[in-house]
Amino acid sequence: MRTLDILGVPALPYRAFRPDFRGLIKPAGGGKGDAPDAPDYAGAAQATAAGNLAAAKYATQANRPNQYTPWGTSTWTNDRAFNQAGYDAALASYNQALANQAAKAGNSAGGGLLGNWPEETPVNYVGGDGGSGFNGSAPVAPNASDFWSGGDNWTQTIKLSPEMQALLDQQNKLQMGLFDAQNSAAGRVNETMGQGFDMSNLPSAGRVYDPNLATNNAADLIMQRMNPDLDRQQEALRAQLAQQGITQGSQAYNNAMGQFGQQRNDALTQAQLQGIGLGMQQQGMQFNQSQQGRQQALQEQAWARSLPLNELNALRTGNQVSMPQFPGFAQQATTGGADMLGAANAGYQAQLGAYNADQAASGNMLGGLFGIGSGLLQGAGAAGGFGALFSDRRLKRDIKRVGTGAHGLSIYSYRYVWGGPVQMGYMADEVEKVAPHAVSEIGGFKTVNYGAI
Repeated sequence: MRTLDILGVPALPYRAFRPDFRGLIKPAGGGKGDAPDAPDYAGAAQATAAGNLAAAKYATQANRPNQYTPWGTSTWTNDRAFNQAGYDAALASYNQALANQAAKAGNSAGGGLLGNWPEETPVNYVGGDGGSGFNGSAPVAPNASDFWSGGDNWTQTIKLSPEMQALLDQQNKLQMGLFDAQNSAAGRVNETMGQGFDMSNLPSAGRVYDPNLATNNAADLIMQRMNPDLDRQQEALRAQLAQQGITQGSQAYNNAMGQFGQQRNDALTQAQLQGIGLGMQQQGMQFNQSQQGRQQALQEQAWARSLPLNELNALRTGNQVSMPQFPGFAQQATTGGADMLGAANAGYQAQLGAYNADQAASGNMLGGLFGIGSGLLQGAGAAGGFGALFSDRRLKRDIKRVGTGAHGLSIYSYRYVWGGPVQMGYMADEVEKVAPHAVSEIGGFKTVNYGAI
């Protein structure tokens, strides 16, 4: 059983500490290692933007279908172009370089057309110089996709069917032929609209009831018809009164004749009222007729006034050629490209989490080592035969030579890797060369018994 096991202290692994690039010994688990570098957020954002742009271009292309209907076609084109001349020149340069390399390889191999290519020959196509196109590397054929350009500017072309195109041509021809007629019609419109609306020649609108008009003779006509009958009734009344012995001038005679006179007046009043009603009815009919005639004359004059304008509109309009109606289709939605910015940040956070966990683990290990070192240093005398100090170079940092001690051994200042103040002492590997009996091991790390030197 090892000494540290006896002391109840866990043994240190053989490679618990390793030197860094400066030669300083640090815990192999990372310890005070550097945190992960922050990602290139600007580059990740640019890559994300480039991905979004590529997705938008793809969606735009997907939403540009060519459509063909009985009325016409709708086609899309863009400015994407292939540099055929450039591609042919690059391909010729590649073929020439391939032939040159094959000839050189054949000459160097002592025969054979192609010779033997090394299995790991680096590829370095440089083309376009008119020479071999290669700097001593294996030829690489040009990539045709590198010779495309453009593709961002789109053009939509709508073409009518032959029948619709013929109709449109005929319509345009008709419109051209009607220009003179339109000009004449426009002149008539200007002449008509330049004059005010003349209402002087319209029929009279008529008047309300006028009792002085001849239509009021209806009362006289009624009375002319009734007076003979009333006269006969009056004579009959006188004869009756005489037969009854009622003499003219008596009170009874005057009363009877007065009552008959009232009846005659009532009949006259009724005749006059009836005559007025008939006169009003007759005048109303005449008024309506005059109003209708006036309204008709007004409409005829308005129609004649608007006739030039209607003629002009008829010349200007007519059956127009309708543009083709293209069927709808499901639009390709624009989706975002790869979230390179989010991925870079997520990767950085994962690395940072792993670094923090490593730091925590290293801190726990260093704390344990510090406890081990402190326990051994403080209990050297109590441990009897173990009154030795760790002097293994691997457990020390900030090592500096400060002087010379017994047997010519160098004295160093240092700190233990688990922390603590600056100390001075020997290095076990140097002591072992002059006083091997003073050097021992605990858990694979050398210790020095200073009392035995």
